[in-house]
Amino acid sequence: MVATPNKQHTTRVMQDVFEDCDRVGKARNMGFSSLKTKWIGFGSGNWDGMYLNGVRREPEGVLRVLGFFFNKFCNFSSHVRYWLERGMVVRRRIGSLGRRFDDEGGIDAHGTIRLVQAAYLPTVYYGLEWITDYRSYVKSIQIHVHNCLRSLFRTLFKTPNNLLLAEYGIPPVHIQGTYLQRRCYARMINMRYCESHEWFGGIRGEWAYGDIKPVMMSSDKELTTDFQVCIWDNKEAAKQRHLCTLDDLFQTNDNVLYTDGSRQKDGCAVAYVVYERGLTEGAKGFAVPGTWNIVICELFAIYLGLKELAEAGVSNVYMYSDCVPALRLIDNMRPHGDMAGIWDCLVPIISHFDRIWFEWVPAHSAITGNEMADIKAKQSVGSRLHEYLCNDINMGLSQEADARRLRKEEWVAWHKEQGHSYNKGNPTKAKHLKGLTRLDRYILFRLRIGKGADHDQCPDGKHELHLSRCQKYLRGRPALHTLFDDKHISLWKDWWRSHQNLHLGIPREHEENEGIVTVCGNPFNGTVTTLVNGILHIMYVKKKCTWCLRIGCNRGGDSVLPMTRLANVYDWVDASKGVCPGCDRSIVGHSYSVHFTRHPECRETTFDLFWAKTWMDWPNILDDLRRAIVIAETMLKQIDNSCRCGTVFSRSALMRRHLRNRAGAECYGGFYDRVME
Repeated sequence: MVATPNKQHTTRVMQDVFEDCDRVGKARNMGFSSLKTKWIGFGSGNWDGMYLNGVRREPEGVLRVLGFFFNKFCNFSSHVRYWLERGMVVRRRIGSLGRRFDDEGGIDAHGTIRLVQAAYLPTVYYGLEWITDYRSYVKSIQIHVHNCLRSLFRTLFKTPNNLLLAEYGIPPVHIQGTYLQRRCYARMINMRYCESHEWFGGIRGEWAYGDIKPVMMSSDKELTTDFQVCIWDNKEAAKQRHLCTLDDLFQTNDNVLYTDGSRQKDGCAVAYVVYERGLTEGAKGFAVPGTWNIVICELFAIYLGLKELAEAGVSNVYMYSDCVPALRLIDNMRPHGDMAGIWDCLVPIISHFDRIWFEWVPAHSAITGNEMADIKAKQSVGSRLHEYLCNDINMGLSQEADARRLRKEEWVAWHKEQGHSYNKGNPTKAKHLKGLTRLDRYILFRLRIGKGADHDQCPDGKHELHLSRCQKYLRGRPALHTLFDDKHISLWKDWWRSHQNLHLGIPREHEENEGIVTVCGNPFNGTVTTLVNGILHIMYVKKKCTWCLRIGCNRGGDSVLPMTRLANVYDWVDASKGVCPGCDRSIVGHSYSVHFTRHPECRETTFDLFWAKTWMDWPNILDDLRRAIVIAETMLKQIDNSCRCGTVFSRSALMRRHLRNRAGAECYGGFYDRVME
């Protein structure tokens, strides 16, 4: 980057800089081409081209540098616009996975929100720490996130934004941006980046929080002992294996160590239990600073237990803990980077042993040593703090823990300021979505939000949470105070499933037909549950095409009806060679859908002409088709899956495929007659 008083001087300096770079590149046998060199000029007015090795290069309108997009006005508008467009692509791909595989394919509610958190949010949040201070950019990103959640989970349009974000565990954009600023500032401080630059002083004043201090990013301690970390996936298998191994260990001289940490409102504490040949002197507990999180407490408990055994001259240790994050940190610790503090603290202790084994055991599973450590840790909360034990302990996790704690506090405060106190839920992670289909998530959200119940005939139909209190669904309903308790979601799920999903999710374009009662629908896979002659049937409902007004046209999907053999309205309009049939205007340069949106009268005229030329009795046949589509899908489940041509199919799906192929075209008429009867 070059900055000078005027544009001409800047251009000359840039040409000299390019020549110097080209000279250095040739001396090192490196390619440096002027054809691949891009540049941009900031400021008002237009910039002239620049000659680089005799080749004139015009300035770029937008220049990309490490994923950041800069325009000539030196703002982030191009950057935000680009990543929001990329986010839209990711959002559509996530939605297509749900439509393709449905809930049975593994894309349930929890899987969908995990895809949003892992793929969509990192895309639209790219560079968020640098644009958090610009409210207009933050607002546009927040609207994009709201639309994504409403689209993927079919959330009601008028749902309050604070409840929408709280239910799916996604912090507001401005709070997430402040959190990223704190992490970025902490990383700059730790790595000693840009301390001599004047602009960093401004960031230090704007982004700093509290008394942040640098943490260790490199350690010179050497590990001389090999250790193993074992984490089992199955809780019951881990328990049985541990009990079998424990009997053998008690017959040897190897020591067994159990550790645990406790974090409560009154403070934090740690405890450990040591077994030697099956005997123990009991658990030892110590209070620790209340600002520590549970992972730091667990790591400190491991540190104290190993330190005591090292001072006693023990050679082999089997250490058991019920904290998976702490064991993963030990397994992945390195002497350089963010985990250098853990390395510097634990490696000197581990190096005292000949062999050490770290293993996970399930908590609250009647394992004596683990239960003793857990009870002692809880009893030690609030006891006298021994500062000499933890004054010199700095595992480098406090900065991250403080940033998450501040983000949670700011999120809760913002959530309460937005109102809607009838919703008793608090912002939290989306762990409660596990085991729920997207339809279950949709129903739970409707229960907790309480909007759009459409029970005006009920006495208290206008109550915010009427759907969970309605007298129609009293049978088997859990206690009302457990609605916002995630531990009781399974009870509520059994309740609404026993009541046919509370008759929610029925498509608006689906019409009632004589003899067919619609019970409920699933907007995520396009199915509707109907009651025909006292028997429940699940059928796939095709949406009505907005262009040709047909149900299940070629552009909207497949259909078993003969109307799918008719020409498509797009093909018919394209035959007009770029001229609108309604107004005879040229439509070169933009699509027909845009033109029809701007001129509704052309759309109606085009449809009339299309149907008049395609099907002479089109006004009447549309009404018949609306009735026939539901009956046809139901009949395919009831008939013996045999076609008029004599072909027998093992399932109705094969018969649908046969009717759609050219080989079964002549069979359409017979099947259509059976449907219309």
